[in-house]
Amino acid sequence: MSGNLHREVFADLIRTTFVVLGLGATIPPALAADRLETVNFKRGGTSATLKGTIRGYDGVKYSVGASAGQVMSVLFSPSKRSCYMNVWTPGADSAAFNGSVTGNEYAANLSVSGDHAIQVYLMRNAARRNETCRYRLTVEITGTPGGASAGTSDIAMQDRCKGEAAGMYGVQPKQIAAGSATRVAAGY
Repeated sequence: MSGNLHREVFADLIRTTFVVLGLGATIPPALAADRLETVNFKRGGTSATLKGTIRGYDGVKYSVGASAGQVMSVLFSPSKRSCYMNVWTPGADSAAFNGSVTGNEYAANLSVSGDHAIQVYLMRNAARRNETCRYRLTVEITGTPGGASAGTSDIAMQDRCKGEAAGMYGVQPKQIAAGSATRVAAGY
């Protein structure tokens, strides 16, 4: 048996023991495991939107392959205020982006090639109460691997433009549709 399999069997045994003893809600976080998933883009696509649910100490870690010189953008929309995401670069000992400190939007010009990780988790206060969080995660990779990139993803730029247009016209950003401008006699 491999080390990971031993750990999983041991964790299951401990969880079963806690449940039998009536301590199911107090499972230590060291025994919780993040579910591992790979982000796949549609052929020719640059973004993927994922929907999911996490509960208690069990989170999700998404793997996203990208190259140095590309831009990675992540938009996270959780159903709970105690639900966050972190972004890890390949080989890093700590998160490059901590959502509980910085917010729900991440964008960076990547300096390292490989599998980047996006971790979705509940803060300890909510995990301890075994709360559930539904979320939507949009991941976008743009730019030419190893080449120069504009530094801003198409989705981020559309969101910024919608926000500015909404302010100018006194409407909500969701009421602004993205599309091409049409020139008319008086201007655009």
